[in-house]
Amino acid sequence: EEHTGCNAPQRQARVHAESLREVRRLRPRRTAGRTRVARMSLPAPGPDRTAVVTGASSGIGAEIARELSRGGHHVTLVARSADKLDELAAELGDADVIAMDLADRAVRPTLPERVGENGRLIDILVNNAGLSTLGAVSRSDPEAEMNMIEVDVVAVADLCSRIVPGM
Repeated sequence: EEHTGCNAPQRQARVHAESLREVRRLRPRRTAGRTRVARMSLPAPGPDRTAVVTGASSGIGAEIARELSRGGHHVTLVARSADKLDELAAELGDADVIAMDLADRAVRPTLPERVGENGRLIDILVNNAGLSTLGAVSRSDPEAEMNMIEVDVVAVADLCSRIVPGM
């Protein structure tokens, strides 16, 4: 949907309201002294399907991959560190590993094709890869800052626009 012209503010307000309703629906709720977290629905696992998890070499990405695997989903693990991905794949038992640097604009577009080479269709995309820089901006390295934006922002939009239409 195009976001230009005189109706753009109304469209943006509608999208924002829909997003807020979804966030409220998924927000943890307290019931009888316990916090209940609503779960997002996922597509059913299938033999030719996979959940692509970027940033899967550690932290939240690795935990999301474990959770998806426990739920019966095949996972495709994506990150720069092949050794860490191989270790997690061995733990999960049935996972594909694609080592790539998502900051590399020349390499990133090959991700859907590489998943397809493993005989899988992507039905879940977890855009989790990310990094941060530390310290005062006045002493920051401009290249490191641009690399962070490339991974944290540009790669997310790029992968969504390449993968989501086929889901």
